[in-house]
Amino acid sequence: MDACVHASVANGTDVNSPLSLPIDQCYYEAYTRLYVIKSLNLPRSFFNPPSSLWSEIAPTENDTWYRHEVVQGRVHDENAYVSGGIQGHAGLFQSGVDTATLMHRLLFANTYTPNTYHVNQTTVNLFTTPPYPDRSSRALIWDTNEDSPKGSCGSLSVKTFMHTGFTGTLTCADPTRGVILYYIVIACIPHVIILVIVLFAQRSHLLFNALLINTIASDSISSFSKWQHLIV
Repeated sequence: MDACVHASVANGTDVNSPLSLPIDQCYYEAYTRLYVIKSLNLPRSFFNPPSSLWSEIAPTENDTWYRHEVVQGRVHDENAYVSGGIQGHAGLFQSGVDTATLMHRLLFANTYTPNTYHVNQTTVNLFTTPPYPDRSSRALIWDTNEDSPKGSCGSLSVKTFMHTGFTGTLTCADPTRGVILYYIVIACIPHVIILVIVLFAQRSHLLFNALLINTIASDSISSFSKWQHLIV
């Protein structure tokens, strides 16, 4: 059962009814699942995880104004939530081990044999290089560390591509040093406090300066057996 079916069942609608998810969202989810998640063997990565897995997913907020519940097992981003939980900017749940695997495949795409057609060095370069670096540090989907050493990835090189999650997650990959870093922090429990998140991101370079090694082992994250998923 794919994520489109999960979302429709959760919303109480038939997957073939007009109230089910728009077909373009289902195409996007199916493409991601078949050509990224399955192709790279990421078994703990999915949109709209089934309720049987919610106890393994960290709650992100005690929402007292919109959903009126503790948000757990569903995407935190409100725009992604109202559109069925499947969006390009939010909604992908992923374990720490899968995150490490994905980042390694992206950072060292040219070293894998055979070179996966949908995740190759040409595609990675396209998606991680800012088209207008004099205007913005943003690339396609990914942000970059153009503001180093004041950026979210601290003293890593300006070629570092990264993703920051509103709930407190952050992952960085530095092609210059061959370094992959990520950490998982639930910064919105019990409520969203923007100042804390901003200060945490600004000071993260102090942590990264102390952890510059070739790679960060993903297995350390799996020790958090109860809350081993992050929202990207």
